[in-house]
Amino acid sequence: MKFQSSLKSISALAVVVAISGCVTVPVNEDPIASLKEKADWKMPDGCYPVTSPFKSWYGPGGGKRHIPHKGMDITAPEHTAVLAAHGGQVLFAGEDGLDGHTVRTYAGKDITGNHIYASYVHMDSTLVKTGDYITRGQKVGGVSSTGAWGGRVNHLHMQVQANNHGEHRFGKGGYISERTAKLVNPQSYWYHKESSEYQVVKHDEGINFNDQPGVFRGFSYPVDCKK
Repeated sequence: MKFQSSLKSISALAVVVAISGCVTVPVNEDPIASLKEKADWKMPDGCYPVTSPFKSWYGPGGGKRHIPHKGMDITAPEHTAVLAAHGGQVLFAGEDGLDGHTVRTYAGKDITGNHIYASYVHMDSTLVKTGDYITRGQKVGGVSSTGAWGGRVNHLHMQVQANNHGEHRFGKGGYISERTAKLVNPQSYWYHKESSEYQVVKHDEGINFNDQPGVFRGFSYPVDCKK
């Protein structure tokens, strides 16, 4: 009887969690990411700025948000090239009403065992297809403001998620469900050499990222710079 009672309690708890939406996505603790999130990152010369960071209450155009920002926004002229900030595989490439032209990718597993997913949102088009394998620096689209959430301000919205089990599920809007992969700060996952200062790098700086299939090495800058 005790066993049946325990099962009922567990089932009831599962129902409460499902209704409330309070689902904990397991993510391995990453002290490196924690340090990088607090770091004073230096931007590469000639690159367009991050105008709305993760959890900001203000959009790239200065308007107040209803909820904290779920990614980071980089404001740049329309059609500026959006570049894959990592190697990996395209999980979704297409258009949805809220996010406009979007590419969602699996970037691989990091050194702590977390699986990293990255989305490139509000673009002018998608230049890759679902299932494609991409390389760092490959053009995947262009900066724009497509989708209902584009806000009529040309920018790239980059959203990053992580889990420690390597499985994901898509929500109704074509996004990667937050129930299966936790939202994380993209700026905690910049590529960084231990011996160097906190300097964001462009994909074309002659750096050997040592990219390998299924391995996440950190993000290079996802928007083509002016020089």
